[in-house]
Amino acid sequence: MEAKQGWETLCQNLRQEYGGYDRISAYIHETHWLSFDPPRMMIGVETEQAKAWLEARATQLLQRQLAGIMNQEIQLQFVTLETEEEIGEEEEIRGMGDGEEMPSYLVPEYSDLYDAIVEPRKIVAIPGYFFRWLPYLKDSEAWLFVGMWQLAYLAHGKEGRLKPFLASHQEIARWSGISARTVQRHLQALEEPGNMLAWFLTRKDNPLGLANEYRLRLSMPLTPGDAQALRTWLLAQGIQDHPLETLEAALKCQPKEILPYPARFLGEALSYPPRPQTVAQVIKESCGVLSAQERGPLEKLATQLAARLIPPQDQIILTHYFLRHWVPLLKAGPAWLVTLLRDQSYFNSQTGELRDKILIEDGFQQLANALGIPRPKTLADWLPALEEKDYVQEEETAWHQRQENIRGYVKQFIAKTSRHGTKKTRTMRQWILQMALEEPLIPAHETILTSIYELAPTTNAEHQLLSTWLENEFAARLAQVPEGEKDIRGAFGMGPSDIRGANGIGSAARMAQVSPPFEARLAHVKALLIKHPNLALKIKPLLLTQQSGPIPEAVETDPENSEEEGGEDTIGETWDMHYVKAFTEMGGLSAQVSAALQQGIAEKTALRQRFMAWLLYAYVHLRQGEEAHGIKNPAAYARTRMHQAADPRYVVLAQTSPSQIALWLRNPYLSRPLELADLLKQLEAKGFLPVLEGVAQRRALLMADAAQGA
Repeated sequence: MEAKQGWETLCQNLRQEYGGYDRISAYIHETHWLSFDPPRMMIGVETEQAKAWLEARATQLLQRQLAGIMNQEIQLQFVTLETEEEIGEEEEIRGMGDGEEMPSYLVPEYSDLYDAIVEPRKIVAIPGYFFRWLPYLKDSEAWLFVGMWQLAYLAHGKEGRLKPFLASHQEIARWSGISARTVQRHLQALEEPGNMLAWFLTRKDNPLGLANEYRLRLSMPLTPGDAQALRTWLLAQGIQDHPLETLEAALKCQPKEILPYPARFLGEALSYPPRPQTVAQVIKESCGVLSAQERGPLEKLATQLAARLIPPQDQIILTHYFLRHWVPLLKAGPAWLVTLLRDQSYFNSQTGELRDKILIEDGFQQLANALGIPRPKTLADWLPALEEKDYVQEEETAWHQRQENIRGYVKQFIAKTSRHGTKKTRTMRQWILQMALEEPLIPAHETILTSIYELAPTTNAEHQLLSTWLENEFAARLAQVPEGEKDIRGAFGMGPSDIRGANGIGSAARMAQVSPPFEARLAHVKALLIKHPNLALKIKPLLLTQQSGPIPEAVETDPENSEEEGGEDTIGETWDMHYVKAFTEMGGLSAQVSAALQQGIAEKTALRQRFMAWLLYAYVHLRQGEEAHGIKNPAAYARTRMHQAADPRYVVLAQTSPSQIALWLRNPYLSRPLELADLLKQLEAKGFLPVLEGVAQRRALLMADAAQGA
């Protein structure tokens, strides 16, 4: 028997034997015989999922049955076929004659480290209507649906064909932001009475005892409350007597005239047993019997009404970075809170209006209803406080620690900026929430980015050391890592003990004891990148190109005139009295006034801090050019206001080290506290960085004069 005929006979036998098992039937049906070089037979499959499943689950079975059919030993090899687009491109290129234009070769790349880490172009888009489902689902069930939706897109979205695909609990968990155990628990509970997740996922046991089969509903069903509201409206408008006229009238209505806004809460009673239904299914059920002439127009009107009630352009946009990195840190409930509030922020490209402040008018009750949370105070526990408390928890429990962690993570996205209203009850206060529209970095990635920024060389010798490592050791060792390799520590010859050295300040301090400061920073960055190999591979191109040439001699640092031995940045870590003197002298205050000011605050740390807070306030509101309003002399303004309490945000800014403020201003994509984001942007717009650098140089001279005088 010929090899191809033998394979076709095997496929026919398998379809007859396992016809009730959809997965193996689908995968066998999509295979293609390619070649036979005894004993190896090459079989083509269309997807990587099919190849992985057949190799793991069916190779032995197929080889055994094929050997019986062909009466000889067979070794099967499965290969993934090229897509039609790739085959068409190759044929087109091969068929080009002389003088014909060759297609362009495009190389996508990012221009900065932040984009390379976050990859904002990689997104997950699910229907915006899904927000109305949150009160009906557990928060982790809702993220499970998001993960399943994304896996379905990855499996067939590019090809546009619906096919079965394999997904482990670990893979589902990775795209859902929840644990694999939680995934398993929700999948096992699908058949429990009242489980709303079963409206999206249904399980079908297979007769072979292998992997379970789940059906994912891609057509968004109406919530039970919306299905009842739509049915009630249609019947009240007389759809049973005049179906087409009723639907035409519905198309002239706003969605809020048909469906309740805000969405119906789960606790309200339903007048009928709920079941999964789309808009079109509710319409057809409400119409009753239709004539043959009415069915076609009704289908078209039903489709139009569905697009009006569930607009296809209304999408929930989630970046892969948020889904895979932030959701596990935030946890399921707070992650949906962040997602819901970010959806209410927007940028109008026509008017240039940016809405990043949201007014919460009834405390947290409406938000709690939208998320299906019965206790509004839960949201208050998640959100950061308007003012930090100045007392320490007497007994720090594990629950308190978890809440503090969640609050700290939520603070990267949401900040309370003010409180309005006079109602006494806590849940009925009015809040203004400031939203971060950019994707903040998780702490581990922020540490890496900060370390890379701080690695910037200040001398030619340091520049040469960095270039040598980037272009030789780092590039060569990364080039040795196979494509898709998850762990590159072996390529760098480092073990677990070396990786642990990248975790804390203590390890960096130990490195600094045996190495010069720059070499210590370089070793620290190296350890961090090895600890996060996938991130290292992403930013490798930028690391290799971010240094364009040697540093001019004029900007090299003289260690003897530096604040610390080793040529460290002269900006410093504290707003000391030398800073006060430098600001007042460069601010135009007379020597007598400056001396009196210094004497008055020299021994009063709190007063000096208030002076710096008002000074920073003055620079934020500095008058520039022909502006009619603004502060003309920041030092004089701060001197007159320093005995008054300053805005808490400026106090926090004054408590921040000058070197950290300079780092933020030099690197606008570096993550910073949300409550300081606006102030830093305004300082950058007012040109505060050159002022700070000039004052720092004057401070260094004052320190040198003081040292010589001593």
